[in-house]
Amino acid sequence: MTYAMHIPSGGSNSHFGMSMPSGDSFFEIRAATDRFKALVWAPGCEMKMFDVPIDKADTELEFVCDSLKTVTFFGRVKSVNIGESTTISANYTAFGTCARMGTSKESNTHSCGGPQIVGIATARVATDGSFKIELPDFSADPIASGDPTAEMEFRLDPSTLPTRLLRPESSSSPQFAVAPSYPLELSFVPVEWQSFPGNAH
Repeated sequence: MTYAMHIPSGGSNSHFGMSMPSGDSFFEIRAATDRFKALVWAPGCEMKMFDVPIDKADTELEFVCDSLKTVTFFGRVKSVNIGESTTISANYTAFGTCARMGTSKESNTHSCGGPQIVGIATARVATDGSFKIELPDFSADPIASGDPTAEMEFRLDPSTLPTRLLRPESSSSPQFAVAPSYPLELSFVPVEWQSFPGNAH
């Protein structure tokens, strides 16, 4: 999830791409705030957006899963030496989420503090760079489908190298639009950080 808390003295405190530890069934957030906003997702479920005033010491919010199907994505990683234990992971990002939670102060700002939902799917990458991954069908998700800025990105997670952000070979941006289906195979190459300014939409 990604969440933001309005600070009574002014401003907000935002936390991007938080993941629940394995085996846990709840988050406990201790903070002085009078309003809590969050985008929450769980595997196999639709996203939920919370926006509640905090007017007492303890407030409990429950995530109820509404089922969401997956869509199969075929891709190939190029210009990278793929090892035996290399995996690829997908993240969800949407500038609209930042705007709704008030984490972007300027209406013309086109970046967030990072992906809002991380690790939505993972898959093994074959030594020839090919991979098959089951992505949530966010085109059928009420929140994601209603946000024209909803996108996904891929990162390589090799065991011996730093995580590497990828971009479609035909694009200068690592993000690609949420869709109900994708081409038979898309090629991806590493992002060159020297030439890419950051998460832009």
